[in-house]
Amino acid sequence: MTGLPFDPPEKAAKKVKEAIEKAIKDFGTPLGGESQQLTRDEINSKLAFLKQCLGEGATDGSVFDNGKLNAYYTELAKARTKKAIAFLKETVQFQKHSGIHIITNGTIRSQVRLTNLSKENVERVYQEAGFTISTVDPNNAFPKFPTNADKTFTELEALGKLKDPNPQGHNLSMIVDLYSFTAYLCSKPGCPAENPAEYRAKSTTELKNILDEFARPLSSRNDNLGKLCASIATAGKTFVFNSEDNRAAYDKYLLYRATQMETLFKIIKNVPDAQKYNPKFAESCIKQISAVFNEYDVALAIFNKEAG
Repeated sequence: MTGLPFDPPEKAAKKVKEAIEKAIKDFGTPLGGESQQLTRDEINSKLAFLKQCLGEGATDGSVFDNGKLNAYYTELAKARTKKAIAFLKETVQFQKHSGIHIITNGTIRSQVRLTNLSKENVERVYQEAGFTISTVDPNNAFPKFPTNADKTFTELEALGKLKDPNPQGHNLSMIVDLYSFTAYLCSKPGCPAENPAEYRAKSTTELKNILDEFARPLSSRNDNLGKLCASIATAGKTFVFNSEDNRAAYDKYLLYRATQMETLFKIIKNVPDAQKYNPKFAESCIKQISAVFNEYDVALAIFNKEAG
């Protein structure tokens, strides 16, 4: 009713008093507008108990002695802990009957949040039921993107906002990745722009050689467009098209930075923390990410990172 921790219990008498007073105030608000007698009786019962704990009316039910928390308060915390443990045991037995015998430390953290029990008590309940607790890093499956991937992406965005000084130059806003960037470099002014799809079909070695060929003359330019193109071309040949693994990692990075993913990540970041821990919300987001990355573990790691 108060939201106070009970395993272990809050030790500061001032915080306990403030929490009880707030709960009394919160229960009093709906009582004034409630017309159903059963509901009113339930609220009044909770109010009477809270006021008793505060020392109003019956001092023998107070959790304070001379302003300090007493043994009755400790007993209430123990009773609440016992009740939470009993509920957790039922949940654990259900999991066990469904064939689950190994859980992760992530499950332990989740149960700590859901039950408000201590980590020690949650682990003890699982271990006594015969479960093995496996320690895993939930972010281990997060994709390994190429070095400087974020910087290159930012530079490509900046390039797309510029205008080619050549009157016959091509539209820079069409450059969204290293493939369309390479196509732009190979396009001749006044002629139709090269098709980025053709460059996606080229081998990694071909793409590296093309960027290497352009990076050298671009590095000697002093204008903003030239400097930006030189930096992008150098990053492309050095960190992306220098190996098949890095190219594959870059392709995954493009999926990660796709508009539909950016929109979802913004939603995840902006929802309240309680919503991020809500299983239905989390699974819905993970399912959407899985549709793009095709691996649940990867989608879970991405959700964990974006949710903080």
